[in-house]
Amino acid sequence: MIALLVIGLPACKKDQPGRAVSIVGKWNLKDYRRQQTENGKFTDEVIVPGLDEYLKLEANFTGTKPYYSSLRPMIDSFKYAIANNKLVLTYTNIPGTTDVFEITEQTATSLKLHREFNLMTPPDKTVWDYNYVK
Repeated sequence: MIALLVIGLPACKKDQPGRAVSIVGKWNLKDYRRQQTENGKFTDEVIVPGLDEYLKLEANFTGTKPYYSSLRPMIDSFKYAIANNKLVLTYTNIPGTTDVFEITEQTATSLKLHREFNLMTPPDKTVWDYNYVK
């Protein structure tokens, strides 16, 4: 019996190849990068530390994250789904609003998300890269 327990312990190790890593938990924003393009060329780049921002994902596919307005911090609540390496947030406190992020990296302690959206005059766009840690 003890031999079986000792042999089974290595199976509990995190980040094993071939095993899915859970996205559930509180992910603290380490930093993010925002880039803008004009006529297809990058014109602006800003790298910002994460301050007190986070992304909290629950096992029941709901979550919260702070949103800082000019008046006061607010908490956005959402339902989330993961499909084809995309994290989709559908906000419950802002009807009709959805954000789609590409998951570019996910380990037990690191989550990197990428988002692009077109501005008023295509091909101009804004690109966001978020670095979260657990």
